[in-house]
Amino acid sequence: MPCVTIHVLVHLTPPSLRETRFPAIHSIQTSQPSSPDHYTLRAMIVWATVPYAAWQLSYHFLITVRRRAQIAAGRPTSFTWLRKSYAPTLLGRGVLALPAAAQEPAFMLIQYAYALLTMVPAPLWFWSSWASAAFLLAVFTWSIYNGAVYYIDIFGVRFRKELELLKRDAARWQMSPEIAARTPLMTPASLDGVVSAGVPATGPEALQPLDLGSAAVGSDAQ
Repeated sequence: MPCVTIHVLVHLTPPSLRETRFPAIHSIQTSQPSSPDHYTLRAMIVWATVPYAAWQLSYHFLITVRRRAQIAAGRPTSFTWLRKSYAPTLLGRGVLALPAAAQEPAFMLIQYAYALLTMVPAPLWFWSSWASAAFLLAVFTWSIYNGAVYYIDIFGVRFRKELELLKRDAARWQMSPEIAARTPLMTPASLDGVVSAGVPATGPEALQPLDLGSAAVGSDAQ
């Protein structure tokens, strides 16, 4: 995780080792706010916007423009997923109310605004070890909660559905005439080995010892 990596390098690495192995971090931490080496929020936003814009524009050109025919034929993209997934929300309804040509740029601008919003507290985590540790604690707590909820909601519901399906199958088997005739527990056999309604008994009470004749005596046994 990048946030864990930065926390270890900035707040847990000894200053002497950080100065020799990670001089950029050391120069930022020891520089004055007026120094060009000081990493401000403006510099962070600018340097983060450059690769983001390159990626977003490349994706738009290579996927949306060059493969427009495949997308029109039903090939899913991140934009089509966003348009379908966020359709019931207030944000999705606002974007879908725009002309079709403006919907994708609107989603791109919203995504960029969200990225900028997540950058705002980053300098606080860089300069304060306590704030960075609190952020990491929140991230790990939230991940544990999501994992536990996933196991309960997904695996639990799936297991309950499988049990219900098994119960329905068992009930259908018991109601089947063929299964009822072959299963001893489903056959109303009487104790004398005769089944009511004239059906031969199949239960244990209908079993009789096999007559093998009288026991051999003397030399006949040989």
